[in-house]
Amino acid sequence: MGKQVTIDGIRAVITDPKLGQGGQGFAQKAKLYSNSAIELVIKSQAKAGKNDIRARKLVELNLASHSPYLAGPIATAEKSGQIVNIAPFAKGQDVESDRPRSFPELVELCHHITCQWAILEEQGIAHGDIAPSNVIVSDDGSASLIDFDNFASLEAKVPKATMAGQSMMTAPEIRLRSHPPTIESDRFAYAVLFNMILLRRHPSDGLAANPKELAKVMTTGQWPERVRPIQTGETPVEAMGDILPALFDAAFDIDPINRPTAQQWRHGFRQSLQTIYIHNCGQAFISGNKQTRCPFCQDYIQIPNQASSNETMIFKIRIPSLGTKYSFGLKDGQSIYLGRNNLGRGAASVSNRHLSVSRMNQKLYLRHLGQHPSALYRDGQWYNLKDVWLKPYEYQKDGVLIRLANLDIHLGL
Repeated sequence: MGKQVTIDGIRAVITDPKLGQGGQGFAQKAKLYSNSAIELVIKSQAKAGKNDIRARKLVELNLASHSPYLAGPIATAEKSGQIVNIAPFAKGQDVESDRPRSFPELVELCHHITCQWAILEEQGIAHGDIAPSNVIVSDDGSASLIDFDNFASLEAKVPKATMAGQSMMTAPEIRLRSHPPTIESDRFAYAVLFNMILLRRHPSDGLAANPKELAKVMTTGQWPERVRPIQTGETPVEAMGDILPALFDAAFDIDPINRPTAQQWRHGFRQSLQTIYIHNCGQAFISGNKQTRCPFCQDYIQIPNQASSNETMIFKIRIPSLGTKYSFGLKDGQSIYLGRNNLGRGAASVSNRHLSVSRMNQKLYLRHLGQHPSALYRDGQWYNLKDVWLKPYEYQKDGVLIRLANLDIHLGL
């Protein structure tokens, strides 16, 4: 059994004494002495400034009681001249170490982050150190926020944070005036984080090669993606529809008061999840009101509610277990490939191209392509799907249920 430690009445056993080193201390992994299934993090930091007062305030806030995805400290104590905090352990990988995810999954991930962020704003709290390393993503796509040592509070009696956060995420007012973290500077940092998640790049990539250039790019008041050249293979801004780019534009404003709130982002991601479109080139994107071409292959498309003729039929995919839905258009003679790249979360066992869907004179031709089996639900039971023709009446009224490996999808109009 590892070393035992007691912090404000909570007894824990150290399981990994070298979990990690942060900007304000070092962390150890532990488990609750009375229940080894409950994993914890014990973090020690120097008793400098007013860290002890700030630590007690964090425990008083008890962020973990508001959401299991807010891994804030639940107990604190002074030991050997250091402040020692104990917090829930967030399972998973940080954003940059997370497994590759499809675009729909990434939109869902950002939405989940905004749900946690909204709780903090409701409590008058800024994280103060938002960065990819402080967002832990579990295998199912849930996101936990960790490392609240640099938090800021609207309460005047709470001592100010001592650090400015991480340079790649820093808001203009902090760079220019050494301003301590605030809720408004958090709003800037979250926008940078969403840029890195959705577009898989920092907004300054290709525009800044050193810290001086980075500072200039990030303090213009303009979303850098508006001026950066898009390289081959990169996700274009147009793949994010209308709502999200407008939020990004406002989030990079020099005036902090103009930046969108957590609730505005949350609403934007929720709306965007309802308009994810899968083109027959296999790419997924958020459709815009005036979008007529796929932002990836530039082929002509017709988004739902835009169709002006019967040439293109709009099909909808719903994933019952996740509550998500996507759509795609097919002209006669066209095909689309469904798989892990465009179906998103929960499709771990689904191949990149698992099922081909082709339209022929109002009929649908389904052809299994994946490594793991596909199945079709008919007459109250599942049938192995190799290839099958669906007549219009089979999918037009109630749709059909299809199983791709371990994922059930509903296909219909």
